[in-house]
Amino acid sequence: MRAGALVVAGFVGCGLMAVAGCSSTPTPAPPARLSPPIGDITVDLSKSVDAPCGLVGPDQLGQLSITAPGRLNHTSTGLACTWVPDGVTSPSYQASVDMTSGGVEALYHRRSQFTVFEPTAIHGYPSVHLGNDVTAEQHGHCTVETGVADPTLLIVSVVIAPGTADYDDPCSDADRFAGYIIGYQGARSP
Repeated sequence: MRAGALVVAGFVGCGLMAVAGCSSTPTPAPPARLSPPIGDITVDLSKSVDAPCGLVGPDQLGQLSITAPGRLNHTSTGLACTWVPDGVTSPSYQASVDMTSGGVEALYHRRSQFTVFEPTAIHGYPSVHLGNDVTAEQHGHCTVETGVADPTLLIVSVVIAPGTADYDDPCSDADRFAGYIIGYQGARSP
């Protein structure tokens, strides 16, 4: 009989602890996610932060009429690589990797800082066409940032010469180049 009393006391004690736990201040829920999820398949671009000219291979560059190697340059956000086409009628591209600004979710939290913020997707990865000049796309310029892993952003910019085919739609070229990079890096993954 004494064992039964201990069991009852144990249940009462657990019940009191549960009630005490319910009266405490609840832990606040994390803020709701603003950006689309990246998904299960991520692309590791960590090695390309300091070597962005290796983001894309010669076969992909050849499809874009680029035979010269990329030029490494310093930007306000770090190292980038610029590829210039063989002819003046083809677009030039720049790409870099950002692993310090917080990724695509942080980009969505900063969306009010951009004049242009157009969500899109590249190969299923959440992407944004963005900038601070609403006329940039009309003048052959586009930048797209793609979340390929948390907190990694692939940043691609394109410049298209006036009078060429895609001058009025530069973001399609930026998206295509970002897609080449994602495909190339994905094929290189183990």
